[in-house]
Amino acid sequence: MKADKVTLIEIKYPRADREKQTCFLLVWQDWLKETDERICLTTELCCSQDEEPLILVRGIFCGLPEEALGIISPLIRLGGARYRLKYLPFKEALSVFTLP
Repeated sequence: MKADKVTLIEIKYPRADREKQTCFLLVWQDWLKETDERICLTTELCCSQDEEPLILVRGIFCGLPEEALGIISPLIRLGGARYRLKYLPFKEALSVFTLP
């Protein structure tokens, strides 16, 4: 499938304690079994002593933001999630993930 434009997805759970991270991972595992093949997400769980615990999900969806929101809704239902969806050209979305 060729996509000229994609939806950039970012989900953050700031102050995600161990319980929140555990709940998120259980939802994530179930979500992965049935997810749309047009979406590609990565997840990071950050829990160092020097930094605030955090869940960070980033990726792209080959489709419109409204569709993406429906697909990621299980991942943002836990409460406390902040998310951003941005519809932009594919090349511009890739530059977000490219190291300088």
